[in-house]
Amino acid sequence: MKCPVAPRRSVLLAVAALAVMVPATAAHAADGFTSTMVNQANGNCADVPGGAGTSGLQLVQWSCNSGTNQSFTFTPVSGDVYTIGTVTAGDCLDISGASDSDNAAVIQYGCHSGTNQQFHLKPVSGASNTFTVVSVSSGKCVAPSGDSTVNNTALVQLPCSGAASRAWQIAGFGGGGGTTPPPSGYQGIPNLNPNACHNSGLPRAYGTNFQTPNDPYGQGFQNTTALGWDGNYWPVFSYLSGSFFARGVNSTYNGLCGGMYSFSAYNYGGAPGRQSVQWTEDNGYLPAMKTSRTSGNVGITIKNFADKETVNGNSFMLVYTRVSVTDNGSAAVTVPPGGSGPNLVRLTSSALDTVQPGQTSNHDFVVAVDNFGNGRRCPPGRCCRAVRRTTTPPTTTWPRTGIRGWPSSTRSACPTPRCPTPATWPIRAPR
Repeated sequence: MKCPVAPRRSVLLAVAALAVMVPATAAHAADGFTSTMVNQANGNCADVPGGAGTSGLQLVQWSCNSGTNQSFTFTPVSGDVYTIGTVTAGDCLDISGASDSDNAAVIQYGCHSGTNQQFHLKPVSGASNTFTVVSVSSGKCVAPSGDSTVNNTALVQLPCSGAASRAWQIAGFGGGGGTTPPPSGYQGIPNLNPNACHNSGLPRAYGTNFQTPNDPYGQGFQNTTALGWDGNYWPVFSYLSGSFFARGVNSTYNGLCGGMYSFSAYNYGGAPGRQSVQWTEDNGYLPAMKTSRTSGNVGITIKNFADKETVNGNSFMLVYTRVSVTDNGSAAVTVPPGGSGPNLVRLTSSALDTVQPGQTSNHDFVVAVDNFGNGRRCPPGRCCRAVRRTTTPPTTTWPRTGIRGWPSSTRSACPTPRCPTPATWPIRAPR
């Protein structure tokens, strides 16, 4: 069974700052603010149990106690629509699984742009700062399960009604202490976690003037660009050496959230000399950065490009890398590609490490690096493992090659979710 492929709009970025100030046409909503949510049927507060930071934790109602686990940040989206953040975890209120069913859990989850994390605040007539909290995705209201008045009752979504259990007093609404809206006509930084690791102890990974690592093989040079895709949250920094740094990977590198991916073939025969490396944008259906150098009789190229794929209904950005080694001498050489980095998957056999005179070996890799803000964990390495080719790839110049499907005889089993992986490197042809 083929995995669905989303329309491709790859972008090669000169600057990787996510939250650039751009013109906006929509009217700005009311100011952001922080407040408790007090249920009008029983006087209890919406509560993150124990103030825990666990992703997916279901909220409850509990006697109001002024704890930070009963405090929420309301960030305007548009009109009367807000995201509601948990102060203790920095996550967002979320209708679990984007369900539209009655009694679906109200949980805290990493913030993303889904409508299951957006809520209308609908005023209740005759009551000050009192609202029904209505999920944009389902049209249902946040309420205690079974309309219970008991402490520790889980919060769920139920059909909206005039019942007091559906109404919440949000005292901070319009009452000062909110954030200042951005200047008219501009869009500010989105409501994101500080980094893909959801770890406030690590540096912020978006906006302007955020920290970035240097090229691990750069020898003091810092030639950097970025690879990405229209709509991605964490563009990938790409370096002269063919290495790249993925901010959307839940890992750490030199004290920063993200994963560094490198290919030691770049240093075959010793570190390159000055002005001996070419770094260009390769031609083809998708733009790719190409690093080229020679070491004695061995030619080495490293190409990286980003591709958007859909896995089980969720979008992810994958970075493909090809390390090509050409033997221009008279004797065989052994040059392993040396790929390293979290969940990086090698798609080709190590038997290609030895290259015969006049031949070229192509070593292919892939890794999932971004989830487009859908809150889903990137597919693990075992689910991005490609099929082993049973036929010789076509000789068409990379990366123009492509295929719409791939032969059933060459598919390999992969536990759900299955990662779409081209049998003919590196991408499917334009449709």
